[in-house]
Amino acid sequence: LLSSSPPNGTIEPKAITNARRLYTSCINESAIEAEGVDVILSFINTELGGWPVLQGSTWNESTFDFAHLMLKLSQYNNFIIHTVNTVIDEKNSSVRSIQISSNLGFQILIYYAKGIEVIKANWQFFNDLALALTNDTSKINDDTLALIEFEREIAEYCVKEHKISFNNTIRTTVGNLSRTVNISSDFTTYLRRLYLFGNVSLIDTDIITVVAPKVVRDISSIIDRQSPRTVQNYMIWRFMVNRAWNMPKRFRDIAQQFNYVLQGTSTERPRTVICASYYNFNSSFMPNALSLIQLHSKKNLRALREPVDRKEWIDIPPTQINAIHKLTLNEITFPAAILQTPMFDKDAPKYLNYGGKNGCSSKKETEKLY
Repeated sequence: LLSSSPPNGTIEPKAITNARRLYTSCINESAIEAEGVDVILSFINTELGGWPVLQGSTWNESTFDFAHLMLKLSQYNNFIIHTVNTVIDEKNSSVRSIQISSNLGFQILIYYAKGIEVIKANWQFFNDLALALTNDTSKINDDTLALIEFEREIAEYCVKEHKISFNNTIRTTVGNLSRTVNISSDFTTYLRRLYLFGNVSLIDTDIITVVAPKVVRDISSIIDRQSPRTVQNYMIWRFMVNRAWNMPKRFRDIAQQFNYVLQGTSTERPRTVICASYYNFNSSFMPNALSLIQLHSKKNLRALREPVDRKEWIDIPPTQINAIHKLTLNEITFPAAILQTPMFDKDAPKYLNYGGKNGCSSKKETEKLY
């Protein structure tokens, strides 16, 4: 469907036309190579305030605007510090509410839990990507060291913080958020502006659940202690970790080297598989990729005012046969599919039922060790 043109005279739905355009732009590697990195670098400089590590000493610290940067990245579904999500309300399943949680500590803990080789590979990724994007290398080493120290401080805090802090939640409203959680009123302003991006005007009585409020506050305090250059560098870096996969092959190869250390995968997935997972717009791939993640963000924000579909499964599909490890809580969740054939059957011998469940659990336990 995506790789072939429609028959002459066929009028297709706009969704299919957009999907075919994005697939065509994604599969055309020669066009991606020709486009280079101009689009993404222009986006970083005009929309996000620039990437200091690429600009060396010419980056102007006075232009740093954390609120604007966080809002812009969130509009592209990149929640670097705190995640904002529209969820089905836990106390009233007929409506939706807003959930806020700390994303930064969790991401860093994943790398630290996997050991020193992954940590080294992460910063080699940063170093190699910066070297490939700029001729001004004067600040790369200093910036790398500053970011390593920043992540180390976050990781040490998360390790020291007791598990119960990650499992606590506070239920409040938009109007009471800054007082209840003791977080800057700027965050409430950010939240209102973010939902306006999805054409949703928040009201003071909208419900908010804050997961691990102490962690949210403390990580915000750690951020406040960093230099503007370090925060700007880090936020753009986390954004670029994913965007590298939409760039020319030499940049995807850099990302793949890190992926090999992190996950053990030595080659990129076939281009046809990657491109079939996208869907949207014109003939140029990078703008399409940015538009797509922007659409995902808008969809999540608009959902706050949409009715709840009681048939909708959230988080983990019921058909998924796997165990999901929650690192910060040290918990394992089993989807409903594990209670179906062939993993479980009421007429099967107990040793088969226990064996199926334990096999799935043991697989996840083994993954935790490596």
